[in-house]
Amino acid sequence: MKLDDNQIRKFQDEGFLGPVRGFAANEIDEFLAQVSSILSGDEPSHHRHLYSEVVYRFCTSENIIGPIRSLLGDDLLLWASNFFIKEPGAVETPWHQDHNYGIDPTLEPPLNISIWLALDDVLAENSCMKFFPGSHRKVIPHEPPEPGYYFDRADMTGFDMKEAVDMELRKGEYVIFTDRVIHGAEPNNSELRRAGFAMRFTVPFVKILRPIKPLLISGEDKFGFNELAQSPV
Repeated sequence: MKLDDNQIRKFQDEGFLGPVRGFAANEIDEFLAQVSSILSGDEPSHHRHLYSEVVYRFCTSENIIGPIRSLLGDDLLLWASNFFIKEPGAVETPWHQDHNYGIDPTLEPPLNISIWLALDDVLAENSCMKFFPGSHRKVIPHEPPEPGYYFDRADMTGFDMKEAVDMELRKGEYVIFTDRVIHGAEPNNSELRRAGFAMRFTVPFVKILRPIKPLLISGEDKFGFNELAQSPV
C-alpha cells in the first residue's frame, strides 16, 4: 500500500492526510480483545510495540508503513507509540503542535510523521481531532499545560476557528500528520469512548536524544546514530 501523487501533494500542502483505511472493523475488534489489559490500565500504554507481538505486528503492517514510506523513504524507524483513551466527560485537548510536545528537542533534526489510528468510531460527537490545514509551515509559541491538562496550549492569535477541519474516522481508519500541524479536540460530551493508537516514525539519520531505543521497521540504518531495539517477535 502506498500513497498516490495527489495524496502526497495534499499531505505536503496541508500537513495531514485522512481518513486512510488501515484495517477492517473486525480486525480492530480482534486487536482490542488482545490489548484489553493495556486499555484497562493494567499495563503501561506507551511504547507497547517494543514488548507486545500483537502491537508490533499492527505497527509494521504494510497498511501502516507503506504510506509512511511514500513520505519518508524506505529506511524507517518506529520510535514511539501510545494509546489515547478519551472517556465520556473528558476535557478538551488544547490546540498544539507535537513539535512543541515531545519532538523538539527529542529528535535532532526534529523530523517526525505520526499516524493516529481509530480504535472506535471517532466522530465530532465523541471528540474527533481537528486540524488547521497549512499550519505546519511555522512553529507556534505555546503556553505550559494548565492544571488538569496534558498538552501545552498553542497561541492561536490570528487563527480563524472556522478554518479548522474535523477529522472524523471510522474504526480502522487513520490520519497521518506532521509534527508541526496544529491540532486539538473538543471535550468528549458524549456517552461514547474515543480510543486511538498513535505511532511515531522518523528516519535513521535523525538522532533520538531521549533514552528510547527505536525499531528499524523498513530498509536499513546506514548511520548508526541510535541504539536499535530488538523486535518482540
